[in-house]
Amino acid sequence: KAPLTAAARLGPSRFAFAQAAVEYDHALDAWDQVPDAETVAGIDRIELLRRTARALHLSAEDRRAVELLRMAVDLSRETPDALRTGVLLEQLSRVSWIAGDTPAAIALT
Repeated sequence: KAPLTAAARLGPSRFAFAQAAVEYDHALDAWDQVPDAETVAGIDRIELLRRTARALHLSAEDRRAVELLRMAVDLSRETPDALRTGVLLEQLSRVSWIAGDTPAAIALT
């Protein structure tokens, strides 16, 4: 199965969120260098950003999670999937609030 994200997928199942975040970050760094990265990873870049942000959030790295969720929202807005964009916006709002950026969280609701 998708070697680009295989190690990262194991982290959350073992409550190793920080390690999962590191592995997902490696996948993000390699994304542009891997031919047909979406097929290799088994997920698209938006989903990789979302998973990385979730692992970061669960590792108390909320500011970086917000940054990646913003990137995911921006990419998602370029697709016809409004539901996915809405879910990402909800996640971005929640993590922004937890990160202490209440004005940004409210602006997203």
